[in-house]
Amino acid sequence: MGDWRFEARRGGGVSTVAEVRVRLEEFGRLAAEHGVPGAAVAVAVGGEVVEAAAGVVNRRTGVPVTPEAVFQIQSITKVWTATLVMQLVDEGVIGLGDRVREHLPEFRTADAAASDRITVEHLLTHTGGFEGDLWRATTAGDDALRRLVEDEVPRLAQVEEPGSRYSYCSAGMAVLGRLVEVKRARTFAEVLRERLAAPLGIEELAFDANDALGFNTAIGHAPQGDRGIWPLPVWATMPESNPAAGNRLAMSVRALLAFGRMHAEDGRGPDGGRVLSAATARAMRAARVPVPAAPVVPKAVGLGWEVYGDGAVVGHGGGAIGFARCSTSSQGGARRSRWWRTAATRAG
Repeated sequence: MGDWRFEARRGGGVSTVAEVRVRLEEFGRLAAEHGVPGAAVAVAVGGEVVEAAAGVVNRRTGVPVTPEAVFQIQSITKVWTATLVMQLVDEGVIGLGDRVREHLPEFRTADAAASDRITVEHLLTHTGGFEGDLWRATTAGDDALRRLVEDEVPRLAQVEEPGSRYSYCSAGMAVLGRLVEVKRARTFAEVLRERLAAPLGIEELAFDANDALGFNTAIGHAPQGDRGIWPLPVWATMPESNPAAGNRLAMSVRALLAFGRMHAEDGRGPDGGRVLSAATARAMRAARVPVPAAPVVPKAVGLGWEVYGDGAVVGHGGGAIGFARCSTSSQGGARRSRWWRTAATRAG
C-alpha cells in the first residue's frame, strides 16, 4: 500500500483531522498503484473520525468497498481474546499468575510436567514455551475449539521452559479462548458478541460465511495465472477450530476502530461505560517481554497488544491468503490527547 501511515509526534501534539484527510486523499491512488483489489481505513483523532475506501470487495462482482464492508481480521483476533481474558481478571475469576490447569484441567502439551507450570500470563505474552502453529481442523460445530484444545494441543512439543522467552503462539490463544468458554459457559463467539461487540455498539461482525452474507463482505484475492489478482474460490481458507487466535472473524474498519478506541480510552466504551478497568487497559498496553529481531523498530509484547518503540504506539496485524489487516493505537502529545488509526484492510 505504500507508506501512507501517520507518525506520532512527540511533545508537540498529534496529527490533526485535516492532516489525516490530506493523507487519505492518496488512499485510492495507492491502492490502485499497488494492485490492491479493495481496501478500507478508519482513523480517529480525538472525537473525530475520518474514513476512506477504495476498490471492490470482489473483482468478480464489482461491488465497491465501503467503510461498512466486512473483512477478515485474522490474528488481530488475539487482542480481542486477550481482552475477554482480562475481563475475567477484572472480575477476580482468574489471575494472571494462575496456572492454566487450575481452571482448565484438561490442558496439557506433550510435556505434562511443564504444562503444569504454564500460567495465564505465559499464554497472553506468548511465553508458554510450546509449539504454536496450530490450525488443524476438528469439527464444524460449537465444540470445535474444545476438540482442538483437548485433542490436538496435547500433541504439541514443549520446546522450552515456560516463561523463557517470546515465541508467537496461536495454540496458546486457543487455550485462552477455551478458558473463556469454560468460565462463561458459552461459545467463544457468543461471549465475544455479548462482552465486546454489544457494549461497543458493533453490528458489522461475522464469525463464518453464513454471518458474512448479511453484510457487504470482502473475499480474499490472490494471483491466479492469466487472470492476475482474482477472488479466491472460498471465503474462509482456515478451519473453524481456532476462532480465538484468528481464523475467520470478520468486521468493518468502523468496528475495529471502536475496539481500538475503547482500549485507548482506558477501557471505556462509547457510552462511557466500563468494558475494562482503567488499570487493566493500561496493563495490556505495557511492554512485558521483548520480541527478538523486530525488523523495523524495537518491539515487545504486552497482554495481547504488541508494543512498539518506547511504548507510545501499540498494535497488532493479521493476515491470511488474500487478506492483510493492521490496527494501531497511539497516545502522545503534551496534553495526552489520544489518537487512533486502523490501517488499510485489503483483499489482495
